[in-house]
Amino acid sequence: MNLCRAKYTFTYEEFQEESLKITKKKGLDIVFDSVAGEVTRKSLNCLKEYGKIVQFGNSSGDIAIFNNTDVHSSCRSFIGFSLGTTRKLRLDYIQSIATEVS
Repeated sequence: MNLCRAKYTFTYEEFQEESLKITKKKGLDIVFDSVAGEVTRKSLNCLKEYGKIVQFGNSSGDIAIFNNTDVHSSCRSFIGFSLGTTRKLRLDYIQSIATEVS
């Protein structure tokens, strides 16, 4: 398996501004969002065309609100992931990954 390495990491308070600065306003290829709510709006604001948001949590407790035009006109996409669901439905997958990581 090929593992990706993050080149930069930011807190949810600073990532929109910092990522746009680093990319010279071109935007990010991928954003991992575990907060949802307003953070998802910020994620969309700094995501480039054909970029992806991986939604893997909702620690804010708020609903992420966006329009379908926020994604289809720019070919951006959302991917949802739940470790709890994956553990329940695909334990074999988690075990194989854990073996590679350890």
